[in-house]
Amino acid sequence: MKILNYFFEDKKDTSLNFNYSGITKYCPLIVVGGFFLLTIVLFAFGPLNWNISNPFKLYSFLFLSCVALFIGYFLSVKYFKSNDKVISININTLFLIGSIVYIILYIPTVYITTGKLYPDIYTGIMNTGEAYRLSKYYNEVNSPLILYIRMILSPLMFSITPLTVYFFSKLSKGNKFLGIIIIVLNIFLGISQGINKNVADIVSQLVLALFIMLLSNNNKTNSKIYRTKLFFLIILLCTLFFLYYANGMTNRVETDIQNSTSTNSVENSSLTENTEDASDSSIIQEPSNNSNSSSSQYTREDSSSPANTSSESVASSDNSNAIDETMQQYSLFSVATEKENYWLSKVIPQKIMTYATFLTSYLTHGYYGLSLALEEDFTSTYGLGFSDFFRHNFLKLFNDPDLEDKILSQTYQGKITGKGWSVGDVWGSFFIFPASDISFPGTILLVLLIGFLFGLSWKDALTTHNPFAISSFFGFSTMIFYFSANNQMFQGGENFIGFTITIICWLISRRISFRSQS
Repeated sequence: MKILNYFFEDKKDTSLNFNYSGITKYCPLIVVGGFFLLTIVLFAFGPLNWNISNPFKLYSFLFLSCVALFIGYFLSVKYFKSNDKVISININTLFLIGSIVYIILYIPTVYITTGKLYPDIYTGIMNTGEAYRLSKYYNEVNSPLILYIRMILSPLMFSITPLTVYFFSKLSKGNKFLGIIIIVLNIFLGISQGINKNVADIVSQLVLALFIMLLSNNNKTNSKIYRTKLFFLIILLCTLFFLYYANGMTNRVETDIQNSTSTNSVENSSLTENTEDASDSSIIQEPSNNSNSSSSQYTREDSSSPANTSSESVASSDNSNAIDETMQQYSLFSVATEKENYWLSKVIPQKIMTYATFLTSYLTHGYYGLSLALEEDFTSTYGLGFSDFFRHNFLKLFNDPDLEDKILSQTYQGKITGKGWSVGDVWGSFFIFPASDISFPGTILLVLLIGFLFGLSWKDALTTHNPFAISSFFGFSTMIFYFSANNQMFQGGENFIGFTITIICWLISRRISFRSQS
């Protein structure tokens, strides 16, 4: 009984920083759904003209997707019952097990992905392009054994960040410290790999949590001084991330320019990262596969690369101007054009505007791929189109190397890659992946379901303190944050397995909880 109680009886029933009432019910939808809507607005009215051929079809689909997300969320909040009893799962035990696994695997992960036994954040910050190049190299040449182990154990580690960010008050002092350390270590890992994803993910979740606290109606956050501190903390986090992003992109572009003196072309590795985090990228596809091989996920060296810039033109201007010009080239992807006399250009300094345009393109160019996919005929791949990781590993059972290429060519991803928009090197949005299986109308219904589960997981997390619910909420919010880019939660093995098992545990635990209450 002592062992059972250790895992299933949570004696620490500390209240959360969020109360499930008033605006707090809807704040995740406002922030995450609002970000999704913002990316659409930036694509349509930002500094770049994307020259799409089907604006009515594209924006109608995106509008219906927004409506579906909002309706699904409202249905879960308004009409779906949630348990009122705090669930008896020991959150601290669950957290500690995941943390131990993460720490044991941390140094091997750093070594496999960077070639060093420690996260080299100095190189990651001061020479991001070199860190990115080295990470790509070591992901390709090192054994993926540790990365496979991370995938298998990912359900244990998946809850660490969401429990730290959202259930901080329920953790013991030791676990609070451990959670902060692991978040910092994860950020260091991303920096040492020269990628933005780790930092972007934690900043987005912190900003979401802070916004919820800002609008929350509990006693602590009713203080105007406290709300003011939260507001400025949000501004500070966003500003720091923008500066980090701008520095990283500048370094990457500078590295590409330097490399161009020997290759006579600038690689387009600087605008988009691989669609998965670095710990997954080398094992999603084998190097022999084409459009999404581990090598092609990082760079695009063909003659149609949007970043092609002759070494002569680069050498003819000073380094600062060359970086600005190359960043502008990267932002266009050979399909977009800059809007003349754009209103923000009149009030924002040119240097900052260059980075803002770069970031806008980074966030939104996937919708151009979506516009291309909407013009293609639907040929269902029956569950093999929504995830590169799932398709690749499932088809290994048939021992037919040509089968995967054949099925990939039937997906929207493969079709628009064949038309010159190489998904994996660039983004095509979340929607083209499930649409390959269930069509674009079916994908709108899927977004309705995602919105429903997003809202229900938030409700369950706050009303029952279910750790699997808050982890599922974390996954759904990350998925929606990446709607404009890719199917973030199912492209890489670690996210795929961790998120899927977490959702299953959440649904099972809420069913058991309802049975025990009835």
